[in-house]
Amino acid sequence: NYTLTITTSGNGSGTFTPASGTSYPCGTVVNLNASPNACSTFSGWSGSITNSSANTTITMDGAKSVTANFSLNNYTTLTITTSGSGSGTFTPASGTSYPCGTVVNLNASPNACSTFSGWSGSITNSSANTTITMDGAKSVTANFSLNNYTLTITTSGSGSGTFTPASGTSYPCGTVVNLNASPNACSTFSGWSGSITNSSANTTITMDGAKSVTANFSLIQYTLNISSGGNGSAAPSGETFQGCNDSVPIIATANSGYKFLNWSGPSTDSVSNVNAASTTIFMNGSKTIQANFVVNLGDINGDGHVNVLDMIRIGQHWGETGSPGWIPEDVNNDGSVNVLDMIVIGQHWTG
Repeated sequence: NYTLTITTSGNGSGTFTPASGTSYPCGTVVNLNASPNACSTFSGWSGSITNSSANTTITMDGAKSVTANFSLNNYTTLTITTSGSGSGTFTPASGTSYPCGTVVNLNASPNACSTFSGWSGSITNSSANTTITMDGAKSVTANFSLNNYTLTITTSGSGSGTFTPASGTSYPCGTVVNLNASPNACSTFSGWSGSITNSSANTTITMDGAKSVTANFSLIQYTLNISSGGNGSAAPSGETFQGCNDSVPIIATANSGYKFLNWSGPSTDSVSNVNAASTTIFMNGSKTIQANFVVNLGDINGDGHVNVLDMIRIGQHWGETGSPGWIPEDVNNDGSVNVLDMIVIGQHWTG
């Protein structure tokens, strides 16, 4: 019987089989196996056998002594790449070599518009800051995803209108979106507010985050100006109306001794009936009109009518004289109250 002695050597480490010091019958073929520990490499057998294979055989035709040689892996390489729809940076630099067993700090930093979504490869971890032990060559990937952001659009103000694009649409970060506001009839666009302040109906917004904007619309305002010349009054005058295409009631009231004649001015084409004291005007723009009045001959008592009551007033002052027009009963202003005044009343009789 012969004894097989096995030892290890080198700056690395490892194990072997069979156990050292085992005795075998002469001629026995013994299987040798060497297994390097972490951070070591088997570099070959020496002594009674020279062989670079970790698994080999030796024939026990005499006492044998062999050495399993292990070398320390001085450097291992860390490869880092990026992947995904987003982008970002990482540390340390890819391709750096480290002594075996080194614990390396990994850091991933997403660029603007991106989010770090995790490590993959030789390590799986969702934390941007983590570690990896270099007990061999390692390859890891920093994954980044592109952020999407939602654009919310609303309207506000006394007016109304429409806008594009549709509210609630989601866009990849960095997208430049065209905004358009269109006022409805009788309204005007007064500007954007919120995530953008701009008076232009057509503008842009950059989606570098969730955005909320408001399209502001105001009703168009028109002014109605009415004059009356001093012999009566008219209403409404000087008022401002919001909106357009509204029919606004207008009324003219004559002073005592006068009667309404008609409406005149640059906006009479918008008056429903220019000969009616009470009518309407169509406000599709600012309007200017005048109420015209004339003397109402024969309306002595000022009740707006020329009738028997005015005849009675003449009768009550019949035959009186004075300066022309000194009293209302002197209708024709000739200085006498007589039949000629009754004739004037008859000519303007309203009943």
